[in-house]
Amino acid sequence: MVLYTATSFKSELNDKGWRMTPQRETILHVFQNLPKGNHLSAEDLYNVLQNRGERISLSTIYRTLKLMARMGLLRELELAEGHKHYEIVRFVLPKVS
Repeated sequence: MVLYTATSFKSELNDKGWRMTPQRETILHVFQNLPKGNHLSAEDLYNVLQNRGERISLSTIYRTLKLMARMGLLRELELAEGHKHYEIVRFVLPKVS
């Protein structure tokens, strides 16, 4: 098992024809630095970023969270009444070609 890093995220994005944007990298770093077991909703993440002086729109956050969840980097947690939270997947299995 390997830790999901910015480099591996960038590589996977590039393989799909997408870019590692500064916003995606910032969001990745927030999740990488969360204590184990903690999770954030899109709104929580937006507030964390605003408090840090980051200017990332809520719509960009929603799109990035969905992308990262589809890629297996984040785990989507369905909480009460459809309220979604996200947490980082600390380890991923290497891809078998």
